[in-house]
Amino acid sequence: MGKLYLKNVLLLVYSKPWDIKSHNLHFKIFTIMFK
Repeated sequence: MGKLYLKNVLLLVYSKPWDIKSHNLHFKIFTIMFK
């Protein structure tokens, strides 16, 4: 699940690099999940 989630986040980040709010939200979720 972790790897799949990471892949989805990377796809989201690279497909919408201008969406900073979305990027920050996913980064927060990512850091919480993998602490």
